[in-house]
Amino acid sequence: MENPKQLTINYNMVSFLQFTFSILVIALHCTRIFNNNILHFVQKSFFSRMAVPYFFVSSAFFITLKAEINPNYWNNYLTKTIKIYLLWSLLFIPYGMTYFYKMDLPHLFILIAIPVALLYTGICYHLWYIPALLFGSLLTNKLIKYLGYLGTFSICIALYFLGSLETYSTVIKDTFLNSFYLYYKSYFFTTRNGLFFSPVYIFLGPFLFQFYHLIQKRNLKLLLSISTLLFAIEAIFIFYNQGDDKNFYLMLIPFTGSLFYWSITTHILGQFNCTKLKQISVLFFFLHPVFIELFPFVFSFLSPDNNFYGLLRFIFTIFMCLTSFYLLEKIKISFKKKESNLIKKELKS
Repeated sequence: MENPKQLTINYNMVSFLQFTFSILVIALHCTRIFNNNILHFVQKSFFSRMAVPYFFVSSAFFITLKAEINPNYWNNYLTKTIKIYLLWSLLFIPYGMTYFYKMDLPHLFILIAIPVALLYTGICYHLWYIPALLFGSLLTNKLIKYLGYLGTFSICIALYFLGSLETYSTVIKDTFLNSFYLYYKSYFFTTRNGLFFSPVYIFLGPFLFQFYHLIQKRNLKLLLSISTLLFAIEAIFIFYNQGDDKNFYLMLIPFTGSLFYWSITTHILGQFNCTKLKQISVLFFFLHPVFIELFPFVFSFLSPDNNFYGLLRFIFTIFMCLTSFYLLEKIKISFKKKESNLIKKELKS
């Protein structure tokens, strides 16, 4: 393993990209922002699809780095993340229950659906990320321990390829793979989970940490340029052959790895402090569905068929998330001042 103290990491660029991608996640969930089909695809199925893989890679990389410094870090991280996940899941229980009732499920099925959602799809549509991150991390760590990097990568790629049947469902329509995919889908709904989707991206985290200096000798700009071009070409192919969903791009793997490695080694934004952007991106991730789902009630006079409905929903959500962050910061500062004043009074007495 690399010595964490010898790594030069541009945390500011990582924070900036995490902030940017959190905005793209909100755009993804705000129905349709652009009326033009090409612009809609580019925004939703090209740029917004970069977000989650980048989050997986960055999380896995920094978990590996911190675990190298503190052997207990992973267990502490796991406990903390599960607590946060359960807290936010509790907040979104009303949304989950409404969704289940709309599906017209029997009451017994709803009771079963809640733990299934907690462990698999998430109570709300954005919360699937955390079970996928945790399960994918546990799986990948075990595989690396027993099979090494090459064996783990082979298994992760094979799982990702199977998951990509969802994206390439139109292409495989007349093949035996389609039968397998339809059978799987009838029980598990989607392949975007901690088994098929996240492991390959999570694998890139410890891999990039392990071979940090070796990769640094390569032409990073060339790698990023080529992977971006290949990703764009694949996106064009998907645009003309759209499957059930568009989560699994094969070229998104080298693109995400190259982008993340570039972001931690570039000197751009190195002199800036982007800590706040990281904090905002975390709040954006957890809180944005509240305002997305609130929008139709606040602006009930707007028709969903309005050409600007999705754009207005997006602007409203961003504005409310930023306002929430501002208010929370004010409350935090107020509590700190009160705490400081109490300490001063105690010292004087």
